Amino acid sequence: MRELKPDITRKCFDKDWSDMKQLKYKKSDSNEVKATVAKYYSLIKAQYSYQAGIATTGKVLGVSMNQFGMFCEEFKLFDKQNFTLSDADRFFITVNAT
Repeated sequence: MRELKPDITRKCFDKDWSDMKQLKYKKSDSNEVKATVAKYYSLIKAQYSYQAGIATTGKVLGVSMNQFGMFCEEFKLFDKQNFTLSDADRFFITVNAT
């Protein structure tokens, strides 16, 4: 996958962030979370493209809640204190609500 120029990547991130339904975080404020996500945005974008490509639902590319949970588990993102499976499910539902 070809990497975008940093200024274009930042504009894409800012647009995605502004379109996302904002969550409530346990121990961080929105600016801290935004800075961390921005730092890893290219990696997150690439991983989303991969996950959406391997688990289509019919003809629609997307990531299901179960697939998101398995992804978090596989990459050992759950620590049972700051981020749990129930947190991941709640975030997934909140972000995907219209």
